[in-house]
Amino acid sequence: MLGKKSFDEAKKLGFKNIKISKKSYLKELVDEFKKDLEGKKILYLRAKKISYDIAKNSKDLNIKEIIAYETNYKKVPEGFVVQRPATFIFSSFELANNFLKQCKLKDEDKIVAIGNSTALRLKGFKNLFISKKQNVR
Repeated sequence: MLGKKSFDEAKKLGFKNIKISKKSYLKELVDEFKKDLEGKKILYLRAKKISYDIAKNSKDLNIKEIIAYETNYKKVPEGFVVQRPATFIFSSFELANNFLKQCKLKDEDKIVAIGNSTALRLKGFKNLFISKKQNVR
């Protein structure tokens, strides 16, 4: 499991042997639990679009992938105006990508990236802050 909320949901569903990762990034999760996962069948429920492909990057593990969901974004309403300066918090690479297709960031805006891949998507912008924890709080 990646975090406390996932842990709580898994418990509600009846899972018993649940582990919480010290880090919140999938890449680091695999490294942390690699020994526990060796020789086991792993079911990876994932989004259609992902920034890190665990199955492709962990060939020595027996991973079966199922695309469990797809994120669909709404268009920004016509006439929508952002009051500047603004602070934007991006929690995923795809969220940042979708936003940048529809809107522009300005130098006076503060940009917060939650996650390493999200930060990579926003690396060319001024005033980019990278969250130390993968959490909005």
